[in-house]
Amino acid sequence: MYPRVLQDEPKVDVSSDTLLSGSKSLDALLGDLLDAADVSPVITGLPAGVEAVRRRSAGRSWLFLANDTGDGHDLAVAGYDLVAERHVEGVHLEPGEVAVVRER
Repeated sequence: MYPRVLQDEPKVDVSSDTLLSGSKSLDALLGDLLDAADVSPVITGLPAGVEAVRRRSAGRSWLFLANDTGDGHDLAVAGYDLVAERHVEGVHLEPGEVAVVRER
């Protein structure tokens, strides 16, 4: 059978920028949760719409970058760009471009 839904269960409305717990906005609450879990960005200050994912294995590190915006962006990364096949001290990604940088 299906579990019974409690009629008196507390509800939280997150459909707008309302305040939660009397003083925290949803963004602030999520920020606190990420800080408590020691979660941090792969690249600090990354522009909105630019994705970065780091994968590690056996003492090596690869950084996967994708620019999903309509603008070009310069990113402060260093290593060997496997897509461009060259060593880089910074990567410029045009709209829609990707890079895979072997960091170690």
